[in-house]
Amino acid sequence: MPSLSSKPSHHNPLPQKRPLSEPTPAVPQFISSRPAKRQRTKPTTQTTTHTRHTLPSGPHPYGVKPWGNYLIDLTTTSQRECRTPGLGHLSVLTDEFLLDFLSTYLPPLTLIRFSKLSRATYCFAYHDDLWREIVIREYQSSSLSKYTETWRNTYKLLSHSPTSSSQAPPLDVPIRIPNFYSDLLFHSFRCSTVPLQTLTNPTLTTIPRESALSLSYEDFTTRYAIPNKPVIITDLVTQWDAYKKWDMPNLLDHYSDYTFRAESVDVPFRDYIRYMQSCSEEAPLYLFDKWFGRTPTINTDSDSASKREGGKVEVGNLINDYTVPEYFSSDLFSVLGEKRPDYRWLIMGPERSGSSFHVDPNSTSAWNAVITGRKKWILYPPECTPPGVYPTKDGSEVTSPLSLVEWYINHYHETQRSKIKPEECVCEAGEVLFVPH
Repeated sequence: MPSLSSKPSHHNPLPQKRPLSEPTPAVPQFISSRPAKRQRTKPTTQTTTHTRHTLPSGPHPYGVKPWGNYLIDLTTTSQRECRTPGLGHLSVLTDEFLLDFLSTYLPPLTLIRFSKLSRATYCFAYHDDLWREIVIREYQSSSLSKYTETWRNTYKLLSHSPTSSSQAPPLDVPIRIPNFYSDLLFHSFRCSTVPLQTLTNPTLTTIPRESALSLSYEDFTTRYAIPNKPVIITDLVTQWDAYKKWDMPNLLDHYSDYTFRAESVDVPFRDYIRYMQSCSEEAPLYLFDKWFGRTPTINTDSDSASKREGGKVEVGNLINDYTVPEYFSSDLFSVLGEKRPDYRWLIMGPERSGSSFHVDPNSTSAWNAVITGRKKWILYPPECTPPGVYPTKDGSEVTSPLSLVEWYINHYHETQRSKIKPEECVCEAGEVLFVPH
């Protein structure tokens, strides 16, 4: 589910805009992102229609409930909560601190032993974010090769040393724990399961659409480029070979054994697709590759690669499947040749993936073409700080909610009643969005 984006350096002295990329189901994309610190924010307590749209789609697999439910449960049962007795002296620690401690100091086998101490330790030690960090840290490029339902299951399969007589370890069967309460663990589950269709307000569109059949270069420059206004351009991407060729079966057939960048790890394309089609995380890994314009690196160790002409796969270069639209042909950074900054990316991801609030580097404008799927955008003017986002004074770092869904749950409703409202749209497959800097 790929899309295209690039960053031509339009010279524009007027005030600029700041883009935010947010996910809707199946959102492949190209975009630049700046490093951001992430923090868990407090779940919203607002009792409105918005709150009803942020409920999870079912009960937590381990029976975890938010602490507010404890007050309700006390009226119907005499049983006390199991966190305090189950953690013992560790119960004085906050959930955030305890998870950080487990992640930093406990190796996998010790974490498994810790899970067997009590019902409370079981819930904490089975928190899947812990196992995601372990798998990526220990297995790197092989992290996704055996991804199965959860990161803990994945670790079990990756760490298993098969012999001729051994069988693969059984997958986890969740045990529902009664009387365990944690806002942090429940909120993570809530963010990974809340339906996005109502949460992200995909029907709200404030950005105009223009057809490439009637929008001239002069009109685009006058009406959008110079005044720094975003616009969705239709009837352009649909003419590319990429729009016809970049479906999943064709991409897997040609690029299955090639390595692409998925956030912090380089993984074979087939492994990422397997992960993308089966994960159900709060903040999924997304393929974010700036080298797609060059001949990709092939994973010659794979069985499928070795069967194809000695480990070589004959494919065309991805950049031959599209052309830079005339509107964005002015590219001043091209004079730098190979020393130019990064300017094009391939991003592919499942629902809930995407880029957090950021300012694109080098004062560049961008264009973002969606080949398949959909992409939700929220754009703020540069003088406005979005709710829930806390940049440093020099703008070098940004603290934001842990995931995009968490931002929607806790802060999106604030944008609808603020004095300065953001520009919003969903860019559909076959459309391209101009994003002024």
